Amino acid sequence: MSEGSAGKILADGLTEQLISNLLLFPEFRVFSREASFSEAFAGDPADIRSRVHVDYLVQGSLRRDASRLRVTARLIDARTGEFLWSRTYDRDLSAASAIAIEEDVAGGIASNLAAPYGAVSEAVLKGLHDRAPQTLSAYECVLKAFAYRWVGDPKQWPEQFACLEQAVHDDPTYADAWAMLALVRLDQFRWGNDAGGDLAKVAPQALADAERAVELAPSNVLALQAVSAVQFHLGRFDEAERTMRGAVAINPYNPETLALLGIRIALRGGWREGLEYLDRSIDRMAAAPAWTHLVKGMALYVLGDYAAALPEAQAGRTCCAGFGPALLAAVEGQRGQAEAAREALQEATARSPLLARDPRAFYALFQVDAKAVDLFITGLEKAGLKTAAAEPAPDSVEKL
Repeated sequence: MSEGSAGKILADGLTEQLISNLLLFPEFRVFSREASFSEAFAGDPADIRSRVHVDYLVQGSLRRDASRLRVTARLIDARTGEFLWSRTYDRDLSAASAIAIEEDVAGGIASNLAAPYGAVSEAVLKGLHDRAPQTLSAYECVLKAFAYRWVGDPKQWPEQFACLEQAVHDDPTYADAWAMLALVRLDQFRWGNDAGGDLAKVAPQALADAERAVELAPSNVLALQAVSAVQFHLGRFDEAERTMRGAVAINPYNPETLALLGIRIALRGGWREGLEYLDRSIDRMAAAPAWTHLVKGMALYVLGDYAAALPEAQAGRTCCAGFGPALLAAVEGQRGQAEAAREALQEATARSPLLARDPRAFYALFQVDAKAVDLFITGLEKAGLKTAAAEPAPDSVEKL
């Protein structure tokens, strides 16, 4: 949609890059360049659907002048013609090469569409809410588990765990199901039925599930996420970080992987670096899950920016048993908002009694750096938490 051939070259390059990016997400079947550029995909969605069996279409337009580029992309349900998602990307042509812009814009589109919390998954999930677990396919069980992990609600844990156990029984070669089973099994220790219990009872089977996923699909990003999660909770922090960096290298357009790498780094004391990864991740998501906001808020809190931490703590309040409201209580405590802090603290201790009994053990569930734990407890004490005299904390991995 521009003068001359330069716009056509950019549009074709952007389309080719987007196809390559979407192919990094193994759950998608993407039509080849030849198919996507053919007349079979011309016309309105109903006409295309009558010629080619596709579920979703990605269409867009490109406008450019001498110095500016505007790309508008949209996702369409090919079965109904409904517009499901749209976003506009404006770029300065004088600030970067055309290839760099293609990679940047196509990466953003792929992340928003194909990531676990992207527009396609959201569209599929809409039809699954009212269905019983025993009627779901293995793929649908995995999608439902992603929805559960969006907020980390322990009440949903038994249903999700049962569905995933059935999924690996029905389809034992499905790596995503094994990986998600490992992650949900680990939730039993972190904030599920056995929160604060014995990790030794949970970790061996969770690690076996995750390793089975990697054995089935060595380059599967979700499988590597699961292995890294177990490694991290077993205290194998360097291994966990290396595993996540390997996952990012395989698919740099998966924003969940970026967020999890940021979390691995932040919780062990690298709060500034971790915050950078979390910001990049959230920027690439159509909508970010509560746990990304929770850890971003934790990072901002530790770095002393309570005003910026507040909206993140509010967005993460529903997450992860008592961790969400505990952060909000600490933030409000530091801000001197006594009533709001007390209300959030009551919610946190009701959802996780371990916080009231032993706040250090509570934060140990996530392997939070000890120096940061001191800062969180200070905020919670200002919110009204009564604690025993604090013991000196060991040196952190990275000084704050």
